[in-house]
Amino acid sequence: MKLLTWDTETTGVDTENDRIISCFMRVKDGDQVVFEKNWILDPGVEVPEEASKVHGMTTEWLRENGRKDVAEAIREISEELHFWGAHPTADNCIIAGYNNSYDLGILD
Repeated sequence: MKLLTWDTETTGVDTENDRIISCFMRVKDGDQVVFEKNWILDPGVEVPEEASKVHGMTTEWLRENGRKDVAEAIREISEELHFWGAHPTADNCIIAGYNNSYDLGILD
């Protein structure tokens, strides 16, 4: 059985107003990694110092290294979750995360 683990880092903890700045996703089949991707996004807003202290990403760094096509990146993240969680070829993939309810809420 395959296992997908994923996590987001954000500008804060408010799922209605804060933004995703990174998402990491890995799918393993036993000990073998069959998919892995990391998205870095420029949220287009200042990253509060409190949030930067948690994940280490600053506004300046994200502006320099983050994707500007945020809507497309969010679409990709959603599509990967859907594919691995629901697609018949995913072979019963289990989705796990540190705080799935938060990550799904902010992704929505």
